[in-house]
Amino acid sequence: MSGFRVEDLSKDLSFKSEPYLIYWDRKNNGNSDYLLSFAKKMNLYNNLAYSSQVHSNSIGIVESPGMIGEYDSLITKKYGILLAIQVADCLPIFIADKNKSIIGLIHAGWRGSNLGVTRDTIALIKKDFHVSPTDIITFIGPSIRSCCYEVGEEVAERFDSKHLIRNSNNHYYLDLVDVNLEQLKIAGLKNHNIRIDKRCTRCSKGFLHSFRRDGQRAGRNVCFISHKGLTAK
Repeated sequence: MSGFRVEDLSKDLSFKSEPYLIYWDRKNNGNSDYLLSFAKKMNLYNNLAYSSQVHSNSIGIVESPGMIGEYDSLITKKYGILLAIQVADCLPIFIADKNKSIIGLIHAGWRGSNLGVTRDTIALIKKDFHVSPTDIITFIGPSIRSCCYEVGEEVAERFDSKHLIRNSNNHYYLDLVDVNLEQLKIAGLKNHNIRIDKRCTRCSKGFLHSFRRDGQRAGRNVCFISHKGLTAK
């Protein structure tokens, strides 16, 4: 697959799932080219389920492949579906459970995080699929970290001060990972079931796209998850 870098994240999530982070050395202005092209290359286009990401707390329960609408969290228990999101600084959160084969992906920027998209996703899995939060495993993929995520006062005032760093120039830096980590813990996940990639998309060297670094020229980091066995077909 010329031009792609694929990271297998299965060591960080459940053995029943196949999570991947895809880097493609191209720019795309945020359209769906990346995930569509890669799904075609993997001969999985007909399995792909994706959404229009709108920085919300809307959660889509996926029953079949295709474009499913405007959602920032995708959940399924159906085998044969490849869930996909794409990010360029926002948090990608991979979800799997130990017993009931639930998988999911969350796209969490500051707006979605402020609305509680991660909290609401876990609550929906618990309520609709009767899954105990103690059986849920999550992996927070690479995203912009507090070292680089400067926000204006109008954004900073929406978050608890414990998630903010205020420097000597009165500039605010937001720790989005910590915001979502708190939501996961409050929802009932165990510490040992939450894994975090420590790379910062903006300042890490190579193989990660960043909107803060590259602006409108930025590509997207594509995140896939399926049940085990789909990508090997």
